[in-house]
Amino acid sequence: MHKTELDTGIYLIEQNTGQVFTLDPHQDNIIGRSLGQGVHTIILHHPAISKTHAVIKIESTQQWSFQNLSRNGSMLNGKAVTAKKILTHGDEVTIGFCKLIFYENLAANDETMEMPVTDATHQSGSPYAKDYWENDTDSKIENVAIFFFIGLSVLIFVYFFFAN
Repeated sequence: MHKTELDTGIYLIEQNTGQVFTLDPHQDNIIGRSLGQGVHTIILHHPAISKTHAVIKIESTQQWSFQNLSRNGSMLNGKAVTAKKILTHGDEVTIGFCKLIFYENLAANDETMEMPVTDATHQSGSPYAKDYWENDTDSKIENVAIFFFIGLSVLIFVYFFFAN
């Protein structure tokens, strides 16, 4: 895992790519698919994710909160988020097709959750996430091939069934 200037021990870990985002306790951590100016932005490249989809920030109680800002919705541990929620170590945040695990270094000392080993960087906008969602041509080609062969199989079946 690479270290950054800001290493608070509080992270979001994207399960599909292994990308690690360090959360900044001094400002709002905006999650979305575009860059924000003057804010700590976590960029997730997917069309189901709004430009400013959600925010994670530290409250006056020193607890981290998650709030959905999008009509597209978000989930916390499999349940829709309709109001601000307090995050705890190991919580799963789902935004679009991205699953993010909330990781608190201090809470992990009880060995309930280890920090995964990853080559992804802490910086949002890493090429790992972009490549994962935007370069999905292989699965598109596979889908076209599957539909082609299913269609061909149906035509052959119909031809032999009704030819006699």
